[in-house]
Amino acid sequence: MKTYEVRKKDEGLISSIDGDSLFQAIEGNLNRIIENKIGNSAGCKLENVWLEYVSDGMAALHVVGCGSDSLVNYDAINDKPKDVVFEIHNVDPDEIKEPYTFELMEEEVFDPFEKKWHNNKMACLGILVGTINYIGRCHCTCPDKDVYSIENKVFSKFPTLFQVNTQAFLNQMNLYLQRFRPKSDKKTRELMELVEELSIELMDIRQLTSGEVGSAILFSYKTQNALSLRNKRTALSSYREKAGKSQQQVADDVGISLRQYQRYESVTSTMSDAKFSVIKKIADVFGIGVEDILKNGQVVYFSE
Repeated sequence: MKTYEVRKKDEGLISSIDGDSLFQAIEGNLNRIIENKIGNSAGCKLENVWLEYVSDGMAALHVVGCGSDSLVNYDAINDKPKDVVFEIHNVDPDEIKEPYTFELMEEEVFDPFEKKWHNNKMACLGILVGTINYIGRCHCTCPDKDVYSIENKVFSKFPTLFQVNTQAFLNQMNLYLQRFRPKSDKKTRELMELVEELSIELMDIRQLTSGEVGSAILFSYKTQNALSLRNKRTALSSYREKAGKSQQQVADDVGISLRQYQRYESVTSTMSDAKFSVIKKIADVFGIGVEDILKNGQVVYFSE
């Protein structure tokens, strides 16, 4: 384990960081290093992070980023990515013989079909509840239009059942699901197979603590959101491909960074947080209206 000092010109020592290597120390403490030093009050979006050795035991950590769309009236066009340099001291020249670029990981998209969630009982439970809700709402021949979810229908009859007898609650949900008559198409069969698989995983579940209830409900919401976006793409990505433009070309036309544009086009699009003038400029690139890519504050999606 080695300790490095992080300094910023004209500000002095920011913090000390530890790690088995220089790269590990930076990767494990990057958020602490850049806190309140880059971006805006709502946070920052990183574009690039790279490191180079300078001299006399000092390396320069370059952090390129801009502000977050979550800030009210944030203008992605006028807020160009800035290169903020941090000095890393106590570095051996052999630790970095050539410039090194860190891989930036975007926030992982939640996938309820991933097997890793089977190791987490509350994740399993939330995914099961969320999947049953989604099937009842979108993949049944006679969904109940008066009730948003099967979960709410059971809650209205048995307010405490989810916590005191979870297995009985799940049985009630499954009974309602069968009454709604799930369709027989491929997508519905895949979802029903997931329900069966998770039901087996949870055969021994009985009671929940208040904390476990909250965790399961969170996974239920995440599941319903993920399933609603499955096999969909943003209208923005479709219009770009029809125009025969690359993401970089559109970003240049609008005057924003490539990574910023990619965040708008991704299935987990942040475009609803963007300033109207930025969205208008994007729409103008394709000769379409803003409502074609963002309607009533919601990102427009197309089914693939």
